[in-house]
Amino acid sequence: MKIELKNILNYQFEVSNLLGKTLRLDAQKEIGGFEEGFRPMELVLAGVAGCSAFGVVSALQEMDTEFSNLAINIEGKRQSEPPAIFTEIHLHFVLYGKLSKDTFYTTVEDILNNSCSAIAQIENSTDVNFSCEVKTG
Repeated sequence: MKIELKNILNYQFEVSNLLGKTLRLDAQKEIGGFEEGFRPMELVLAGVAGCSAFGVVSALQEMDTEFSNLAINIEGKRQSEPPAIFTEIHLHFVLYGKLSKDTFYTTVEDILNNSCSAIAQIENSTDVNFSCEVKTG
């Protein structure tokens, strides 16, 4: 795995991977940013959500579960003093499909506890919790 970061202007950076895919990082205006990209700690949340989503979708496919969408709303709380690490992260999973809430909850719990590399990376410093919802459609 390899990432390249290039400075654009002030706190704006472009990040690219080996496939040439890019995204922009930026900071809030108060410190000289333009608020035109993701902040680095938002990418930490995106990584946790993405890693969790990959695992959950894989498990749902293995169970031959019919679903039309999976959404994850994720919120992180950070300590106020530097380094302002996440102290708590909450993920709310919403499955649009045909599965009992209990089965969905157990599936998500298994992924978060045993398969998600991003959560394993932060679990010693961050309280990670979750909730689940199933909607038909």
